Amino acid sequence: MKHLLIVIALMSGLLGTETNKTEEKSNFNVSGKVMAYYTNVNHDMTDETKTDSEIYYISTQLNIDYTYENFYFQATPYVYTYDTDSGEKIENLTNTSPYDKSAIFFRSLYMSYTFDAWTFGIGVLPFTNSMPMKFSDDSIQDGVGLNTLNDNAIMSVFGIYSTENSKTIFGAGTLDQKLIKTGNYISEDLREDTEIYFIINTYEHDKWIFTNELMYVDMKYDKMDLSEIYMYGIGVSWDDTEDSGLVVYNVAAASMYKNNSSNAKNEIYSNVFGSVAKGEYLESAFPDSFAMNTETYYGASNLLGIRYEMDFLPLETFINFEWFHTMGDWTSGNQGNIYNGKINQMFNIRDNAYYVNYGILTSKNSLLRFTYSCLEFDEFGKVGAPASTVPAENFLGGNKAVRTNIQAIHVIFTYKF
Repeated sequence: MKHLLIVIALMSGLLGTETNKTEEKSNFNVSGKVMAYYTNVNHDMTDETKTDSEIYYISTQLNIDYTYENFYFQATPYVYTYDTDSGEKIENLTNTSPYDKSAIFFRSLYMSYTFDAWTFGIGVLPFTNSMPMKFSDDSIQDGVGLNTLNDNAIMSVFGIYSTENSKTIFGAGTLDQKLIKTGNYISEDLREDTEIYFIINTYEHDKWIFTNELMYVDMKYDKMDLSEIYMYGIGVSWDDTEDSGLVVYNVAAASMYKNNSSNAKNEIYSNVFGSVAKGEYLESAFPDSFAMNTETYYGASNLLGIRYEMDFLPLETFINFEWFHTMGDWTSGNQGNIYNGKINQMFNIRDNAYYVNYGILTSKNSLLRFTYSCLEFDEFGKVGAPASTVPAENFLGGNKAVRTNIQAIHVIFTYKF
């Protein structure tokens, strides 16, 4: 991504990105959100054991916006801390190391310039908290694209073309965090030199919103070619909140994973197993658990959701339900990160995830939610190509216990200021 860094340096004089011009010549605004949650997580393992853990998490996010005529600057610094009942750090299979117990980073940090219908900018774009995340929260969306395809933050050079009812965002970016720390979304081995290209169109008509996203990822492993990933998704929502209180939404997506992990075989074995020799021994002993090849894998997913708001109680409340289903060798950039308290759309789910969410607006600025998630992992990603799977109980011949099911209960409180 050297070319992107050069462009960033050349464009560093720019400021901002909102496609809507403000009537004032300059404007500065700061807002924020505090989120705290308690989570009880249960894992069912292939050896029939169960693990139970509790997580205590709190974060503060600031939203800083500055507009001057056609220039715009936006920053979203984010700080969090957490603890667990065991005192251990939280681990995620998509990372080679656990999440730090405390961290500060940027969910977004970008600047742009607008003229007529065009906006050009540079910086960290937030693909987190994108469609359909807002229907599980306070109906505010500050991320771009479709959450089932990607929930990372991407350092990008981008453009936006806007019309009365439509906005198209296109650009190129990287996951590398050398310039700006953007959170531990994905394994460090995969960040450097990985390139991402995307185009996203959002069209609004009456109560309908249509979001199309096409993303291409040239994935590297320790700077070596690992895979090429193509993802396409279309999200549709029908929002009748003001009349009936009902919202129905759906996100359908497809993926193609062109594997080239044999190119980085030694590096993968050294990092995952501690030595090349051990990796080669395990591959020869359990070949069905490995995919060191140049094959192409195809998959798809679908998320169906319903939200219903009720105002006949003393407090405004809502309930929403989601069913996420994967087909074939589905893959995506959704890591199921801990920053949004929602884990039901991860790429490595096989084959279903169910999510129930009940929210109470305790005040104009505060929201209390109770959620339940059930995730199925009937299959487990192979070493070398996580898009390709083997039955969970057969991974490494059944000698390594892996998860087959996760059930999680969240109690989440958010306060906006």
